[in-house]
Amino acid sequence: SLVISLASPLFLSGGDRAESLFLFVLLAGTGAVVTLVIAAQAVGNADRPASTVPLPLRGQLTAILASADARMLLLITVLTGLFPPLFAKTFLYFGQYVLGEPETVRICLTAMVIGQLIGIPFWSWLGTVTEKAWALSASHMVAASGFLCVWLFEPGGITIAAVGLWCGVGLGGLYMLIWAMAPDVVEQIEAGGGGRPEAMLFALLIFAMKLAISVGALVLGLVL
Repeated sequence: SLVISLASPLFLSGGDRAESLFLFVLLAGTGAVVTLVIAAQAVGNADRPASTVPLPLRGQLTAILASADARMLLLITVLTGLFPPLFAKTFLYFGQYVLGEPETVRICLTAMVIGQLIGIPFWSWLGTVTEKAWALSASHMVAASGFLCVWLFEPGGITIAAVGLWCGVGLGGLYMLIWAMAPDVVEQIEAGGGGRPEAMLFALLIFAMKLAISVGALVLGLVL
């Protein structure tokens, strides 16, 4: 994300923007595929065979939906995918037409990515010394307070970099803590006799996140 936010102005500053955008997307997609291959190879040797007979898919889904914690985590995942990504999308227009400072878009979005890099280890540490639910709530408050500052004060110049950094720190916790809490929910389901529906839970979380991001983009398009 950091590389893309820094490289996009360079790629799109030329005369043939359509060709530059195609090349940029091609390189970004290739980088994403390479990243996934590296990740798969890195964890492949650590995979362990299941110690019990896996539940059928319907049984996994039933066990997840019967868990209040799993339903809550799915709801939080939907809200996280639906609303926070809209900030970055709408700030493209906010910096251009409200602040009247197009350069603030790159500054703010880059600061947000750096803030996420800073926030992830912090929230990881906080999640180990306190309840993950409290850490997740705190990360939501940090991100929301940053969004509120942009709306109320319309900061520009160097101030938007500080606000973007603050928002990014909060966003780092939003996205990371969901996945940190998922294994805890799986263990709670297993302790309640529902088996270990970990594959289904992670699949549902990913699906919920991607679906919410798509719906958010659709709603944004209709609003604009």
